[in-house]
Amino acid sequence: MRCTGNKNQYTKTSASLKNPFKESSSIVGKAFLLKDSFKNQKELIRFINDRLTALMDQAAVSRAINGLIGHMMISKDDNNHYKLIDRDGLLQGLAKNYKNASKSTYCKWQSKSAAPRCGQTFYTSSKYSLRKIIY
Repeated sequence: MRCTGNKNQYTKTSASLKNPFKESSSIVGKAFLLKDSFKNQKELIRFINDRLTALMDQAAVSRAINGLIGHMMISKDDNNHYKLIDRDGLLQGLAKNYKNASKSTYCKWQSKSAAPRCGQTFYTSSKYSLRKIIY
């Protein structure tokens, strides 16, 4: 690489969420309402995929967790354990940003092979094409 002396155009920016209580990221908050703590992020993702019948990728869950930590709703200790610390605040944030679901659900697919199971909504942070799921 060569130094030109020009200002860096690619500054480090975090891809944090503006509002972790909206849309697909709200599923992470809902998971914490059902279960107060998780050993690690993988356990949280498994819980969401199995119990809440929604598929979320690791990047989306990570951004939602960081957003909830920033709003002081959950905490993370040295061993990467996540714990709910403000149940009332989380519930208020989710209630304030709640949107009624429509009959058809729009979702983003990572690939054609990553199809959701019947009756599920597939959430991901990738910017692939939107496809409509009709139940």
